[in-house]
Amino acid sequence: MLTETWGDVPLVLTPSDQATFGYTRTAEQKIYDQIIQDLTEAIDALPVATRPILAGLPKHGTTPAGKVYLTRAINRMPSLPILQKRQNWQRRLLQAPILC
Repeated sequence: MLTETWGDVPLVLTPSDQATFGYTRTAEQKIYDQIIQDLTEAIDALPVATRPILAGLPKHGTTPAGKVYLTRAINRMPSLPILQKRQNWQRRLLQAPILC
């Protein structure tokens, strides 16, 4: 993740078809909050599983894959006050059924 190397980085949430300059840096915690929000919404919208293909790998994102990325993002959050959030998310993910 960019924040691991650079700390605060610009957070751009609107698409643009032109190169845009002059973005300001966003606090690292806000970036992680956005990542968690996006992944949580994706987990709810993704299918639990996809039909198997030749190599046995899913062709599209699935709920279990979204949970893996969410766990990785939570575990990479640097600030100590996040420890409680980490434990809550880890507990939530461990309680979820494994469907892959």
